[in-house]
Amino acid sequence: MQKITIIECMTLLPGDPVSRLPLDGRAANTIASLGISTIGQFALMDLGKLLFASDAGKSTRLFIATTQDAVKRRLASEELPAVYAEDPIERFLLTTKQSRFLSRIGVNTVRDLLRADIETATKHAKGFGNITINQLCDIQRIISAIIKKEAMPEAEKWEAAPYSETALMRYPLYSGSADQRLTVSELHSSYHPECPVDVLELNVRSINALDELGVKTMKQALLGIPSEWMKHKNFGKNSLDNIRTTVREYLDSGGDIHKDFKLDLSSFESMTSSVVYAIMGKGRNSQMVAAYLSPAIEVRPTLESMGQLFGLTRERVRQILSPAMEKISSEIRLYQPFWDSILEILDESEGFVSISHLSQHVSEHYHWCDPPSNVALREFLALMPGIVITNARHVCRSEYPCLNCDVLISFLKESLEHADKIPLSSLCLLVSDGCARGCPSQARGISPNLLAYLIGTNHDLSHSWSVQGEDVFSHDELRLENGSISAVAMIILKRAAMPMHFSSIHKQVQTLRPNEEVNEHAVTAPLAASDDAVLWGRGTFIHRTHIHAPAKLIATVEDWILHELAQDVPFISAEGAFVQFEDECREAGLPNVYCLHSCLKMNQNQSLVFPRAPRISRAEDGPATIPLTIALEEWTLAAERIVSHHELKELALDKMHMKDFQWTQARAQMSNVIRTKGGGFLHVQNFALDSEHVREMFRYALTLTDGKQQAMAPKMFQDKAIACRLAKIESPQMLYSVLSQLPHSHLAFPKYPRIIRQADESFLLTESMVSQVTTYIKEQSRPCSFAELDDHFVKERAFDRQRTLYVYYFTEDVVRYLQHALIHLDTIGWNKEKQRNLDDLALRVNSSDSKQGALISRISLILENHEDDLPILKGDVTWTKTLLVDLLSKSSVVSIIGNNKDVYVPQENGNNIKTIDDLLECILRSDYGGAANLGEFTKMLIQLGVIKKNLTPAMISGEKIEIRNQEVFLKGL
Repeated sequence: MQKITIIECMTLLPGDPVSRLPLDGRAANTIASLGISTIGQFALMDLGKLLFASDAGKSTRLFIATTQDAVKRRLASEELPAVYAEDPIERFLLTTKQSRFLSRIGVNTVRDLLRADIETATKHAKGFGNITINQLCDIQRIISAIIKKEAMPEAEKWEAAPYSETALMRYPLYSGSADQRLTVSELHSSYHPECPVDVLELNVRSINALDELGVKTMKQALLGIPSEWMKHKNFGKNSLDNIRTTVREYLDSGGDIHKDFKLDLSSFESMTSSVVYAIMGKGRNSQMVAAYLSPAIEVRPTLESMGQLFGLTRERVRQILSPAMEKISSEIRLYQPFWDSILEILDESEGFVSISHLSQHVSEHYHWCDPPSNVALREFLALMPGIVITNARHVCRSEYPCLNCDVLISFLKESLEHADKIPLSSLCLLVSDGCARGCPSQARGISPNLLAYLIGTNHDLSHSWSVQGEDVFSHDELRLENGSISAVAMIILKRAAMPMHFSSIHKQVQTLRPNEEVNEHAVTAPLAASDDAVLWGRGTFIHRTHIHAPAKLIATVEDWILHELAQDVPFISAEGAFVQFEDECREAGLPNVYCLHSCLKMNQNQSLVFPRAPRISRAEDGPATIPLTIALEEWTLAAERIVSHHELKELALDKMHMKDFQWTQARAQMSNVIRTKGGGFLHVQNFALDSEHVREMFRYALTLTDGKQQAMAPKMFQDKAIACRLAKIESPQMLYSVLSQLPHSHLAFPKYPRIIRQADESFLLTESMVSQVTTYIKEQSRPCSFAELDDHFVKERAFDRQRTLYVYYFTEDVVRYLQHALIHLDTIGWNKEKQRNLDDLALRVNSSDSKQGALISRISLILENHEDDLPILKGDVTWTKTLLVDLLSKSSVVSIIGNNKDVYVPQENGNNIKTIDDLLECILRSDYGGAANLGEFTKMLIQLGVIKKNLTPAMISGEKIEIRNQEVFLKGL
C-alpha cells in the first residue's frame, strides 16, 4: 500500500520508462516478459495477459492491477507541455506505420497534421483499418486540445477539441518528464530536431559523456532525462551545467551558427576545413571529417585507415562520419562561391567535363598551388545538388540533355562506322553538325569530353573504338600498332575478306612489325586455335565473318554423315562427304574438304563433334580422337576373330572414308595385331599365345642374328615347325608378326621376311624414346591421351608409334588410366605398399566369392562394391576400371583371364586355373558334363565377364578344349 501511495506523489508522463514505478522484483520481471517498457503501455495493458505469465501468481497479479489503477489516476491529472504550429511531427512518439503514412500524405508539422483529412486519406490506403484511423484522429484531438493560444499568432489559433483520457495515455508527446527538461517555450522557431549535437561548443568531457550515453542529436539533448544521465559514472554536475548553458546560448542566438561565416578559398584543404569547422566546431571529430573529405592521394580513405590515423575503431569512425556527411550536405549554401565556380567551368566546357580537368580548372581559377585530388573533388561534388557524376570520372548538370540522347549516339556511330583513326576534335565537328540540324539545344556544339565518355560507356561503341589521347582509334587499329602477333594476324585475315595462306599473313605481319623477329609458327598456331580463323584449305584460312555457306546444303551433308556414323565406326573423314556432294559444294563456293569441314563445325550440330580436321564423330562418343591405327586395332579386337584384309580395308576406305595412303600407313603401323596365314588380322587378346614356345622361337632368332647376321622368317618356321604347330602359328608371316609384337625386343623387323639384331645405337635410341615419353607423362601430372602423345611425339618428332602409344609395355612406371589415356605411377603416388594392399583386397574378395561356390572374381565388382577399401590415390585422382585392371595385371598373386579383362583368379588356387583353357575345362566338367552348345556356352561366358562377344578357336590353345560344329567340348571326349 505504501508503494501505491508513492505513485500519487510522482510526476508521470506516458513516455516515461516503466522502471520509474515502485514495482517489486517479481512484478517487474512479469511486466518485462510481456514487453511493457513505458508507463503509457503499462496503463493500457490488458490484465488478462497476466494469466499467461509463468511467474505471475495471484498476489503478483493483484499488486500489478492495483498499481495500474494508481498510474491511470496520476496520468489523468498531469499537465502536458505546449505545442507550436511549426513543431516537426517527429516530436511525437508515433509508430513506424503512422510516421510513414503521414510522411506519404505530406504531413510534416503540427500545422499539417491539424489540417489533414485523415479519414479521407486513409480510405484508399492499404493496411489501414478503423483502428489506425481512430488512432490518428485521436492524435489530432489531443494536439488541438493542448495548444497554447497565446504562443501563436492570431492567424494560427484553433478551437480546442475534446479528447479522451485513454488517447492521452496512448499517444505521449515526449519521452521525459516535464520538471527535468527545458520547457517548449524556450525552443526557437529555427530549431532542427535532428541537428547533430556536435554543433554545440561543449567541452571534451561533456562531448565524451554524451557520446557514451548515445546522445547524438539536438532533440535528444533537449528532451533527455538529466536524472538518468547523472547515474553514468563519467557524467557529473559540471557536465550537466555545461550542456544546459551551451544549449541556451544556442537557442538565444536563434540557431544561426553561420551568420559570420566566410569560406576560406586559399586552398582546397582550407576550404574543406572552414566548412567542416563552421558546421561541427573545432575538435578531433571535425579534423577527421576534414581529412576524410580532402585526401591528398588518389585513393579514397577507408574507415579502417581513418581509425588507425585517429586511434578509433572502424565502427566509431562510421558513427562520426555518417551524420556529419548528412549535415554537411544540408548546409550546401556554405559552398556557394565554390559552387558558382564549378557551374561556370561546366558552362565553359559545353556542360560536360572530366573530374581531372575540373580539378585543374578550379586550381587555376583560385590560383591554388596543388589541385585537389580527383577523389576529394568527387566527394564534394557528390554533395552538390543538380550535379551528376558519371562513371566516377565525369561531371555534368542533372538536366544535361545529351547524356542519354539516342540521336547523338546514332550520329556518333555513323561518324565512326568506317574510321580506323580520327581526331577527337574532328569527330566533335561531325557530330555537332548533325545534332545542330535537328536539336536547337546543341547549337553551341558537343564537348569532346562527352564524346570520350559515350565511346567508353556505350556497349556498341566501346566494343569497337577507344579514345587514346586526342584521337579515337578502332580496336583493330590499336591492335595493329600495339597488340600481340596473334591479334595482328587475325586483323590482317579479317580485313582481307578472302582466304589467305599463312605465309602471306606472315609476310604482312613482318611488314607491320619490322623490328620484331616473327616466325611462321607464331602466326599459324594462334590462327589454328582461334574460332574466328576458319581453315579453308591446307595452310589457308579465312575469317568466319566472310563465310556464307548455304544452310540447306549443310543440313543435307549432316544427315548423310549421321547415317554413315550409325554403321558402328569411331569416326569418319569429311572427305567422304565432299566426294558425295562435290558438285553442290563447289557450286556453293566450298572448293575442298577442309572448307566443308569448317562450315559443318561452324553450324554446331549438337549430334556431331569435330575433334580434328577433317574427322567427324558422334557427340555421344565424346570429343576425344584417336589415331587411325588405334581405331583399326580396336575394331579387330571387338571382332574377336580373324578379320580379312578386305574387311579391314573396306572399313578404312568405304566406311571411315580415309584415303589410300592413310590406310596403307595405318596397316603397316598396327601393333598388337597378328597377320594370319590367309593375310587376315587377329588381335593378340583374341589369340591364345603360348608364351613358352614363343620364347623358344625368340631365343632361336637371337641365335641366328648373333654376329650381325640376319634371320629369315620362312627358314625359322621350317626349323621350328613343331614349336610353331604347338603354338598355333600357321605360317611364316604369322611367326614374323608374333615376334614383332614382343616388348623389350633386341630384334628389329625392317620388312618381311628379314629379322635382324638391333644395333646398339638403335637399341639406345629406342630406350631413349621410351624414356622421353615416360618423362613427358610424368611431368604432366595428369592422364595423357593417345591423341596428345601421337601429336607431340609421332607427328612432330617422328617417334615410333608403337613405343609411344604402347609405352606401358616397355616400362613399369606407366599404366593405362582410360582406354586411350596413360598415367604415371608417381602421379597417383603408387608404391609397393599400395600394391600389396590392392593384392590383399583382391584376394579377400576372391576368398568371399569362393565360399559362395564361384570359380572366378570380377574386377568391376571390386570397384563397385569395395571402392572405399581401395588405396587412396594422390592428387584427388579417382579410380577407373582400366587403371584397376592394369595395376592388378602387375600383380604377382592374381592372374587376369579372358579378353574382356574383367575376370581374375589367384595364381595359387584350388582348381589349378591359370589360363582360359583351364577355366573352360572346369566349367565344362562341373556344369555341362564335358560338352555344350557353343551359342549357349558363349552367352554364359559373356555373363561371367570372361569374353566380350564370341568364343573362337583362336582364343584357346586346343590342348584341352575343342570347338567344332557349333559345339565346345573336352578334348578326347
